[in-house]
Amino acid sequence: MIRFINKVEYADAAHLTGGEFCAEERLADLTGTGVPWTDLCIVGLASLEESEEMVNGARVHSSVLKMTVCGQRKMGCDFPVFRCLCTDGTLLLVGTDTAPYPQTGYGRSYPDSAGNAARTTLTAQWVSAWPVMEITPPSMAED
Repeated sequence: MIRFINKVEYADAAHLTGGEFCAEERLADLTGTGVPWTDLCIVGLASLEESEEMVNGARVHSSVLKMTVCGQRKMGCDFPVFRCLCTDGTLLLVGTDTAPYPQTGYGRSYPDSAGNAARTTLTAQWVSAWPVMEITPPSMAED
Protein backbone atom coordinates (compact mmCIF):
# COMPACT_ATOMS: atom_id res chain seq x y z
CA MET A 1 0.00 0.00 0.00
CA ILE A 2 1.30 3.46 -0.89
CA ARG A 3 0.12 6.59 0.91
CA PHE A 4 0.88 10.19 0.04
CA ILE A 5 1.97 12.57 2.76
CA ASN A 6 1.51 16.36 3.06
CA LYS A 7 3.53 16.92 6.23
CA VAL A 8 6.33 15.00 7.95
CA GLU A 9 7.66 15.60 11.46
CA TYR A 10 10.22 13.72 13.51
CA ALA A 11 11.15 13.28 17.16
CA ASP A 12 13.50 11.11 19.19
CA ALA A 13 11.95 7.73 19.94
CA ALA A 14 12.64 8.19 23.67
CA HIS A 15 9.89 10.85 23.76
CA LEU A 16 7.25 8.21 22.96
CA THR A 17 7.69 6.58 26.36
CA GLY A 18 4.27 6.45 27.97
CA GLY A 19 2.46 6.13 24.66
CA GLU A 20 0.12 3.20 24.10
CA PHE A 21 0.51 1.08 20.98
CA CYS A 22 -1.82 -1.60 19.60
CA ALA A 23 -0.34 -3.55 16.67
CA GLU A 24 -3.51 -5.57 16.02
CA GLU A 25 -5.65 -2.47 15.56
CA ARG A 26 -2.77 -0.38 14.14
CA LEU A 27 -3.40 2.43 16.64
CA ALA A 28 -1.10 4.67 18.70
CA ASP A 29 -2.29 6.89 21.55
CA LEU A 30 0.30 9.55 22.39
CA THR A 31 -1.95 11.54 24.75
CA GLY A 32 0.09 13.05 27.56
CA THR A 33 3.50 12.21 26.10
CA GLY A 34 4.33 15.80 25.14
CA VAL A 35 6.40 14.72 22.15
CA PRO A 36 8.41 17.70 20.80
CA TRP A 37 7.85 17.15 17.05
CA THR A 38 10.13 18.95 14.57
CA ASP A 39 8.92 19.74 11.06
CA LEU A 40 10.85 18.47 8.07
CA CYS A 41 10.75 20.89 5.15
CA ILE A 42 9.61 18.73 2.24
CA VAL A 43 9.18 19.56 -1.44
CA GLY A 44 5.92 18.28 -2.89
CA LEU A 45 4.41 15.13 -1.42
CA ALA A 46 6.24 12.40 0.48
CA SER A 47 5.32 8.75 0.00
CA LEU A 48 4.93 5.93 2.50
CA GLU A 49 4.97 2.38 1.18
CA GLU A 50 3.92 -0.43 3.52
CA SER A 51 4.10 -4.22 3.20
CA GLU A 52 4.03 -7.25 5.46
CA GLU A 53 5.11 -10.87 5.26
CA MET A 54 5.40 -13.95 7.42
CA VAL A 55 8.97 -14.85 8.41
CA ASN A 56 9.49 -18.02 10.45
CA GLY A 57 5.88 -17.85 11.61
CA ALA A 58 6.06 -14.21 12.70
CA ARG A 59 4.49 -11.24 10.93
CA VAL A 60 7.08 -8.68 9.82
CA HIS A 61 6.04 -5.20 8.68
CA SER A 62 8.17 -3.09 6.35
CA SER A 63 7.67 0.58 5.58
CA VAL A 64 9.63 3.02 3.46
CA LEU A 65 9.07 6.76 3.84
CA LYS A 66 10.57 8.83 0.99
CA MET A 67 10.65 12.58 0.62
CA THR A 68 12.55 15.35 -1.09
CA VAL A 69 13.80 17.72 1.58
CA CYS A 70 14.86 21.38 1.47
CA GLY A 71 18.64 21.20 1.66
CA GLN A 72 20.60 18.50 3.41
CA ARG A 73 19.67 18.81 7.04
CA LYS A 74 20.67 16.12 9.48
CA MET A 75 18.11 15.26 12.12
CA GLY A 76 19.01 16.07 15.71
CA CYS A 77 18.50 12.55 17.09
CA ASP A 78 19.94 9.06 16.71
CA PHE A 79 16.66 7.14 16.91
CA PRO A 80 14.02 9.08 14.98
CA VAL A 81 10.32 8.30 14.70
CA PHE A 82 8.05 10.06 12.23
CA ARG A 83 4.58 11.59 12.38
CA CYS A 84 3.03 11.82 8.92
CA LEU A 85 -0.10 13.71 7.87
CA CYS A 86 -1.62 11.92 4.86
CA THR A 87 -3.47 13.70 2.06
CA ASP A 88 -6.71 12.10 3.35
CA GLY A 89 -6.21 13.63 6.83
CA THR A 90 -5.01 10.44 8.52
CA LEU A 91 -2.16 10.93 11.02
CA LEU A 92 0.37 8.09 11.07
CA LEU A 93 3.26 7.06 13.32
CA VAL A 94 6.33 5.38 11.80
CA GLY A 95 8.37 3.89 14.66
CA THR A 96 7.85 3.21 18.36
CA ASP A 97 9.77 3.88 21.57
CA THR A 98 11.67 0.57 21.26
CA ALA A 99 14.11 -0.94 18.76
CA PRO A 100 14.23 -1.57 15.92
CA TYR A 101 14.00 2.09 14.99
CA PRO A 102 13.56 3.53 11.50
CA GLN A 103 16.88 3.75 9.65
CA THR A 104 17.47 6.93 7.69
CA GLY A 105 19.65 7.87 4.77
CA TYR A 106 20.15 10.88 2.52
CA GLY A 107 20.66 10.81 -1.23
CA ARG A 108 21.68 13.71 -3.43
CA SER A 109 20.92 13.99 -7.12
CA TYR A 110 22.60 16.57 -9.30
CA PRO A 111 20.97 18.14 -12.34
CA ASP A 112 21.90 17.04 -15.82
CA SER A 113 21.20 20.54 -17.15
CA ALA A 114 21.48 24.09 -15.83
CA GLY A 115 17.68 24.49 -15.66
CA ASN A 116 17.17 21.69 -13.15
CA ALA A 117 17.73 21.88 -9.40
CA ALA A 118 19.77 19.54 -7.25
CA ARG A 119 17.63 17.46 -4.89
CA THR A 120 18.20 15.87 -1.52
CA THR A 121 16.10 12.80 -0.76
CA LEU A 122 15.54 11.48 2.75
CA THR A 123 14.53 7.83 3.03
CA ALA A 124 13.45 6.22 6.31
CA GLN A 125 13.07 2.45 6.32
CA TRP A 126 11.48 0.58 9.22
CA VAL A 127 11.29 -3.20 9.51
CA SER A 128 9.57 -4.37 12.68
CA ALA A 129 6.92 -6.56 14.28
CA TRP A 130 5.04 -3.26 14.68
CA PRO A 131 3.06 -1.84 11.74
CA VAL A 132 2.70 1.82 10.84
CA MET A 133 -0.05 3.02 13.20
CA GLU A 134 -2.75 5.65 13.05
CA ILE A 135 -2.37 8.21 15.82
CA THR A 136 -5.49 8.78 17.92
CA PRO A 137 -7.04 11.13 18.77
CA PRO A 138 -6.73 12.79 15.35
CA SER A 139 -6.75 16.26 16.96
CA MET A 140 -3.01 15.74 17.57
CA ALA A 141 -2.48 16.88 13.97
CA GLU A 142 -2.99 20.42 15.20
CA ASP A 143 -0.13 20.65 17.73
